[in-house]
Amino acid sequence: MQDKDARKALTNTKKPKRIGTVHFVTDGTDGVSLEIQKRKRALESFGHKVFLIDNYAIPFLDIYSTPFYSALNSRYFKQQSIGQIINNIKRDTLTAFKSFYKLLNTLKLDLLYVHNLFSLPIIPAASLGLYKAIKKLGLKTIAVDHDFWDTRSYFEARLQSVWKKFPIKSKFIWHQVINSLDKHKLEQKGFTNVVIRHDIWDDSIVNLDKTKILRLKKRFNKRTIFLVATRIIPRKAIQNAILFVHYFNRLRLQNIPPGVLVLSNPKDKDDNYYKKLLHLAQKLKVAIYENTKPKYFWDFYQIADVILYPTLLEGFGNQFLEAMYFKKPTVVFEYQVFRHDIKPKGFKVYTLGHKYYTKDTLQFALESKVRQAVKELIKDWGLYKYAEHNFKLLNKYFGEEALLRFLKEDLGGFGDAN
Repeated sequence: MQDKDARKALTNTKKPKRIGTVHFVTDGTDGVSLEIQKRKRALESFGHKVFLIDNYAIPFLDIYSTPFYSALNSRYFKQQSIGQIINNIKRDTLTAFKSFYKLLNTLKLDLLYVHNLFSLPIIPAASLGLYKAIKKLGLKTIAVDHDFWDTRSYFEARLQSVWKKFPIKSKFIWHQVINSLDKHKLEQKGFTNVVIRHDIWDDSIVNLDKTKILRLKKRFNKRTIFLVATRIIPRKAIQNAILFVHYFNRLRLQNIPPGVLVLSNPKDKDDNYYKKLLHLAQKLKVAIYENTKPKYFWDFYQIADVILYPTLLEGFGNQFLEAMYFKKPTVVFEYQVFRHDIKPKGFKVYTLGHKYYTKDTLQFALESKVRQAVKELIKDWGLYKYAEHNFKLLNKYFGEEALLRFLKEDLGGFGDAN
């Protein structure tokens, strides 16, 4: 009934809405891009017009090649004093304001979604310039805060005076977060009417090619395929996936083929971390296959035997929802949001626990937990009994009905902004 009511409300607006979405990138396979794509498809299916505003539309939003100061390219500014950097940010904020104001004024939007720019200000001038444009236009804005600057190590401590301006509090901006922990965090800072919009599963984003899948499967010569479908960056803790496959190969039964670790996403900019992973894999004699073609992303889920989700920190967990959809045995490190917002729903997984230790700058799950999870997986081999159970929970808590309800509330408004 709720599903029908939400559909009716989304369709029966007086006129189609013009809705903008701002993020650094909107067409990737990262969690934020996927959420943007899901909302866009749903809104457009009800006749609304959605405009994507990313680094293609506004080039200085490119987090790696922006000419502005970026938390990710701060090494280029090491020779500058704090005063010089702040003056540069002020100058570039004006440039950003002019670009955003011109574009937003032309688009004549009814609503603007801003993903992460007001909570994870990687390019502070872009975030501040966008806010000034919103304020001048009086544009109703929903800030979707997936991540926060104070959880990322790359934000320079010497620029605390800049970072402390975020998240931005304004009467024009409503804040949404993707988990209960962040909701509490914002409320502690005096934000009111903070709404949870957790990640949603939308199977329309899946694009499978049966011919490619068969061809892909043959590449692995009947080996057991362990898939890590996340970006290759330190907080994803892919070293724990390597450790898991290592113990699997040591403890597997003779009738179970040896494992290979598949990384479905190309390596990120952090070559140093990637080299450490390769060194560890060589040391532990774990074979790694790296996918260099993003178009095969979903095909790897189809051919995988086991999904590994060893991440230490997530705003929510898109890749976890993906694993539940494909009904694969899933191994999870119980990061904080998983323990608070996902696990209580009743999902059944193989767990690496929630504690870790650091060795050679890498964070490892406790080896006793890794071995225990491997033994449980081997014991259940060929008899995985939780696939349908997890799939039902996915649709119940994170399916289309939840997405439609969220969008209905967004378009209708949900009280005064902060």
